[in-house]
Amino acid sequence: MLTRRQFTKLAAASAFAPTALAAAQPAKASKPEPIKVDRWKAKAPTQPKGRDLTGAAALGWQLGCQSWTFRDRTVFESIETMGRLGLTHAEFYPGQKLAPQFGDAVIDANMSDEHFRALQEHLNKNHVIANSYGVIAITKDEKANHANFEFAKKMGMHTVSCEPEREMWDAAASLGKQYGIRLAIHNHPKPSTFWDPDVELEAIKGREEWIGSCSDVGHWPRSGLNSLECLKKLDGHIFELHFKDVAKVDDKPTYEDRPWGTGGNDVKGMLTELKRQKFKGVFLVEYEITSGKELEENVAKSVAFFDTTANELAKG
Repeated sequence: MLTRRQFTKLAAASAFAPTALAAAQPAKASKPEPIKVDRWKAKAPTQPKGRDLTGAAALGWQLGCQSWTFRDRTVFESIETMGRLGLTHAEFYPGQKLAPQFGDAVIDANMSDEHFRALQEHLNKNHVIANSYGVIAITKDEKANHANFEFAKKMGMHTVSCEPEREMWDAAASLGKQYGIRLAIHNHPKPSTFWDPDVELEAIKGREEWIGSCSDVGHWPRSGLNSLECLKKLDGHIFELHFKDVAKVDDKPTYEDRPWGTGGNDVKGMLTELKRQKFKGVFLVEYEITSGKELEENVAKSVAFFDTTANELAKG
């Protein structure tokens, strides 16, 4: 199975490539109008079943999921799982298979109108908002860049999480302005360009309106950094978070995901810091190990920890 980082590299190369299926389809006299979505007004249920959002709502926080968490299933199945767990916002990565009934079709900038409409209907049915798209690369391939942003706009998304090439930082900000979509720079671990928040800040400087951080708090320890200190550096520039608790694996230089509050990433300390920063926005659960029932149970534990901690912080 490809890692999400490999998917990031593939996304830029594939975003504008026509599929063989699309090429084989005969021209149609007319197409149904795409579902129109007002991304600034779309709302999830105020109180998902099984969750207490009192504290999160008071703090201006929403809890969603990066669909890589459920890479063991299709997009439609991931959405159903998010709905069951009360995760109201989703970030979708390009290349995940769409649904069992659609064969090899995937979610990406080449989706047909039929698949797009089916996806929007499935999101609405399960009370999940398509919040963001990524992680994608932003390269000198202008057609691919525009295709990705056109897709995100059509989906009604607020944000694109990305890792733009250094020489593309100004162009990336221009894309954001053109499409009205924020760019959240993601930090894969070394040797990624953005493993160090100081590099993120360099890219953000002078482009703050459109470029901010998609802070992956699980990757910083993998680069030898303290997640809490990194969040402090990015104060005022965080657009969204890939939120995780991680623990060092015995006798290995690696970190693995744990249910929030059971690892070594000081999740409560990070939430306390984000309250201090007056951060308002989306936390995206991302869990990169296990599958099936065990995975869902670990995510459910993380959701419960988030709600309990948010309630405590809102009272303080």
